Amino acid sequence: ARASTSDEVASLENPPPYPEHPIRSFKYLKSIILEELAQRNQIEKVHSMREPTPEELQQKKTRAKGKKKKAEAAGVIINVKGMVDQWGWIVKTSEKLERDKQERLRIKKAVEGQKIQDAKAVEEKKRKEFEEEWGHLNVRRRRARVGKLEREEEWARLLESGRQQGAQAEQKAA
Repeated sequence: ARASTSDEVASLENPPPYPEHPIRSFKYLKSIILEELAQRNQIEKVHSMREPTPEELQQKKTRAKGKKKKAEAAGVIINVKGMVDQWGWIVKTSEKLERDKQERLRIKKAVEGQKIQDAKAVEEKKRKEFEEEWGHLNVRRRRARVGKLEREEEWARLLESGRQQGAQAEQKAA
């Protein structure tokens, strides 16, 4: 017979603080739940900078050994500009979700070949921008870059022919 969840939790070396709650620990929230929501495109991680609080400024002024370690332990790191970096999660609005969905659909259609001309134009533009950035490279590296592009093009052609053969095989099987 299978042991109950509470028996399994009790046997752990470091049991979560709230084993019966759906979000049983902060680590579980951060590593599992928030990551899953980010993959589903429902939330996104954002970076902001804010003014430090008086307590944080006082902590920065202390010149004891290991000051940086103390600040990191407190979760406060004041950067060179005198600001505090702050990371957080925000829920995506339905408007932003719809924009992201439209963008994914547009990309999917381009990949599937429904808008090949647009995809080719974008690819050509990227390639030209890439070529313009070669000015800083020496001759050997420029030649290597050309070879790399040729190999990538060959790989893309091989992939496309494989997709076409797979589609033909599916049609024959159906």
